[in-house]
Amino acid sequence: MKTPNHDDQYFYVMPEDVDNRQSVILRGEEAFHCTKVLRKKSGDRFFSVDGLGNEYLVELAEAHKDTVSCRIIDSSTRLTELPMHITLAQALIKHDHFDLVVEKCTELGVSTFIPLETERSLADPGKNKSRRWQKIMMSSMKQSRRSVLPRLDDVTPLDELVEKSNNYDVKIIFHEKSDRPVFDFTKNMNMSGTKILVLVGPEGGFTESEHRTVVSRDFISLSLGRRRLRAETAAICAISIFSNLCTPQNT
Repeated sequence: MKTPNHDDQYFYVMPEDVDNRQSVILRGEEAFHCTKVLRKKSGDRFFSVDGLGNEYLVELAEAHKDTVSCRIIDSSTRLTELPMHITLAQALIKHDHFDLVVEKCTELGVSTFIPLETERSLADPGKNKSRRWQKIMMSSMKQSRRSVLPRLDDVTPLDELVEKSNNYDVKIIFHEKSDRPVFDFTKNMNMSGTKILVLVGPEGGFTESEHRTVVSRDFISLSLGRRRLRAETAAICAISIFSNLCTPQNT
């Protein structure tokens, strides 16, 4: 598989538009961006990802009004993905701040986002905002050269998430009053193949009652340091630490 250059473009192809690993069809905005914005033409090569972990080096064959047909030259699987599954349950915060969390944490390797309803979180953002987050994830996946499109779950109350958290290998809540540094917890830890659930609170943090309840259900309470961080900073900082515990894999 050709090693991508910094100026190589990535396009999203729907899994159903990959034909037996022989060809792909770009549609809609992806097709428009390919031929109308970037002026790609027959014979040009670039990369496509299907959001399921597959990356394709393709060559443009034919461009039509709303579609672009390409031949697959080479392919790889999960070339830049992390070897663990990170679920980020981020309490709802100001919309533009939550946008930032989705954008940056997609780049850092989060597999699933759960907008979290807590005592101090903002109101349910509604379906329109969910669609916006999907677009942000798509853009960030391509920009960071990932091949897996993260999943976006519905807004979930904290108590409901805690009740359903038994299928995770590691469960973490970040809390400003924790006296256990995150690096102390992660030191010499092999996270490969691990399913990790990370909880990050809203502005003002989790309440004492919420924190006690979560810890009583086998969540590990960790600290990101002595400074008080904004919610979006805490999320990006936490995911950055975990995403750098392992090097990307090719499986």
